[in-house]
Amino acid sequence: MERPLLRDVAIAQWATDLAGGIRALDAQMAFARSGEMVPDELGRVFLGEGPAPDTGRLRLALSVVREAAARAPRASRPAPLTAAAWLSWALGRSTHAGIYLERVREIDPRYSLAALLDTMIGIALLPEWAFRRGSAG
Repeated sequence: MERPLLRDVAIAQWATDLAGGIRALDAQMAFARSGEMVPDELGRVFLGEGPAPDTGRLRLALSVVREAAARAPRASRPAPLTAAAWLSWALGRSTHAGIYLERVREIDPRYSLAALLDTMIGIALLPEWAFRRGSAG
C-alpha cells in the first residue's frame, strides 16, 4: 500500500469491483508510462460520485487497512491510514476519516492523498451515494 499506484488501485477496486480495479490498474500504468490522464470515470469514484459501493465490502476493506496500519512500522502507516480515511469517508463517516488523517499528518504532513482528503472533508464534501436511501455505512 505504500506505493500510491497500488493504494489507489486497491481503493478503486474496493469501491467498485474486480473489473473496476483492473481498469484502475491499467489507467495507473498508462499514466506511469506516458503521462496519459486517468479517465474521469475513475476520478469520480474517488470523489464519491457514481454508483454506491457495496458497504459490506467497504467495511471489510476498512477492517483490513486498519489491521495493516496497526501492524506496520510507524513510517509505513500513512498509506493504510489514508485508505482507512477514504473508506470511512466513503461510508459517510467523515469524523472517523478526520481522525485517520490526523494520524497521517503526525507521521507525514505532506502525504498527498491525505492532504486531498483533508481538503474534501474540510469543505464538508461527502460522497453523493451517502445521501441515497439504503446506502448508509
